[in-house]
Amino acid sequence: MSTQILEAAGPPVPSMPVEAIHFPEHEAVKVSIVIPVFNQFQVTYACLGSLLTVEERSSFEVIVVDDCSMGETFELVPRFISS
Repeated sequence: MSTQILEAAGPPVPSMPVEAIHFPEHEAVKVSIVIPVFNQFQVTYACLGSLLTVEERSSFEVIVVDDCSMGETFELVPRFISS
């Protein structure tokens, strides 16, 4: 009997973002979405971009918590993600 290990395929991850992601500002926020990140900017960008594809939305805020990332994540999240 042989055993195979299958790895789950994740969502496509862009190699570099092509446009900024803008979230609307709300006076009354019903949901806070907290996204902890450590490096892996492409994954963070894909995660945040996926929030814009949700059709049924409550008013929400996005809080990105960076755990001392180095390099591109620390530098690029503020440049490409804004409200």
